[in-house]
Amino acid sequence: MRQKELNYLFISFCSLERFIVSIEYNKQKVMNNPIKVLLIGFEESPKAESGMQIELCRITFEKHGFNYDFKGKHIIPSLLDYNVVFVNLPKIGYNSASISYFFAKYNEIPLFLTGGGIIVLICPSEKTYANTIGIGPYSSINTYSFLPFKLNNFNTHGETIEPNLQHPLSTILKKYKVRWECYFNYGNAEHVIGRNMVKLPVSLSIPYSNGYVILMPLFEEDKFVQVLNDLLDIIKKNYFQKNIISSSTQTPLWVNKYQINKEINLIKQFEEIKSELHRYNEIRKILYTTGIELTKAVAYVFSELGFKVIEKEHEGLHDIEAETDKFFSIIEVKGLKGHANVDDLRQLLDHHIEASKQNEDVKGIFILNHYKEDEPSNRKEPFSKDAIRLGTKNEFCMMTTIDLFKIYSQYIEGKIKIETIISRIKETKGPLKNTSI
Repeated sequence: MRQKELNYLFISFCSLERFIVSIEYNKQKVMNNPIKVLLIGFEESPKAESGMQIELCRITFEKHGFNYDFKGKHIIPSLLDYNVVFVNLPKIGYNSASISYFFAKYNEIPLFLTGGGIIVLICPSEKTYANTIGIGPYSSINTYSFLPFKLNNFNTHGETIEPNLQHPLSTILKKYKVRWECYFNYGNAEHVIGRNMVKLPVSLSIPYSNGYVILMPLFEEDKFVQVLNDLLDIIKKNYFQKNIISSSTQTPLWVNKYQINKEINLIKQFEEIKSELHRYNEIRKILYTTGIELTKAVAYVFSELGFKVIEKEHEGLHDIEAETDKFFSIIEVKGLKGHANVDDLRQLLDHHIEASKQNEDVKGIFILNHYKEDEPSNRKEPFSKDAIRLGTKNEFCMMTTIDLFKIYSQYIEGKIKIETIISRIKETKGPLKNTSI
């Protein structure tokens, strides 16, 4: 899809309103140059107050239609024209289309952060969506895919937060009622804004290059205006140095059109590297996810290995079909806190019986992410003895996601080919014994 068409489609999900808001800052005089702020996914904006001017541009996402105007032109603003960006992720992640378009447009976030920008995310639980417009080489993206680093976040929920009183943003957590839908395993202690009752971070301020990514929990919607005002005040006082904000010359948007050839090549290489790293992050999901997210991750790995892959779970059938010209298999995927027993394999047995009526050579594959909350090297045995007996009797290939990860690593390094992988799966009756294929 051409970039022009991509931008048009993205615009159809947005309505854009630009206006000027003033807030008081430390009872000082109005500065010559405003902090420029972009609000994404918010229904309301801070009211005008006396004091320092702040230029805001609000984007709201709608399911039907659009109505917008930005400087009298039908364009979406560049992040590179702003100092601070607020993103209300629950509002832009209502379906796969909106998050895909958001990710497509805002792939300039790494450059924004490198330039000293600050992005503030209102953080919901992580969800995975189909990549509806073909962003990069991956079949799915998640709520936080647009960030230039991997967030190790885990979905759960709660309402209790212990603010880190050493952090300036902790006053927000003390002042307002909040709830959280995920915790993070990222950053050092000084990056933590607040933790839950078991000391796991649920709010962080993460430095990236010259900028920051600030992760905030969920607030009551009728308090958003006050929250935004307070956040802007704290950010101005603690994150921006005076010489950054009061620069006498603002960089115009049109200057981005003038690029040096070497710069263009570097940006291209950067995007390619970022896309490749995101690809590997998607692969690693087979080691810690469960449910439909795990199924999609396993399907992605098989497609990367060269199989034609179809996800069938939504049809009430086996999870995945993976085939080549000379090989056909059905795959059942499980993510468990412990090992798999015979009941976990019975679903594959039922599906295999039905599939055998259409193709008697169909191979049943059972893939297990066992003890999913433990580091792989510390995990116990994946299958019970009864499960092994059932799998062996029915000539199923039983493997763990750790096995699959090792197979993919060998494949991507050119040590094995798809023919070798197929041959090993075909001949395996029970657990895969050795992943050094």
